[in-house]
Amino acid sequence: MAKMPAPVIEKFADTEAAKFMATVDGDGMPNVVPILSVMPFGDEMLVFVDIMMNKTKHNLLANRKVAVSVLTKDGVAYQVKGTFEEFQTSGPMFEMFASHPLLKYNAYSGPRGIGTIRVDSVFTACPPLPGKRIC
Repeated sequence: MAKMPAPVIEKFADTEAAKFMATVDGDGMPNVVPILSVMPFGDEMLVFVDIMMNKTKHNLLANRKVAVSVLTKDGVAYQVKGTFEEFQTSGPMFEMFASHPLLKYNAYSGPRGIGTIRVDSVFTACPPLPGKRIC
């Protein structure tokens, strides 16, 4: 398990940053989706809300390997490669998201669960060394 450095945690915590999740199905077909709910939970985990996830959820449960990228308004980008662990339907992570006003008062898109990703490695995704492994 790798630990995300503070600048990476800060960028993933930015609610205005663009975030994307890449998964692969059993046949090796890649799938990339925008997933703005991704947030750091400590320095070794990313968490996200299961809302309207069909193909991505199926891929995560089948393969468990995942990459998540963040791109901020100022052009700073990072990629985390990790291992999907589980969907939680209760507990502190679930409550953190379920209490958010956008989810709490929305009968159609409340969280079905909170996905957890163990951080395996972290890369920079911007110049001068895009693709350089940080940890």
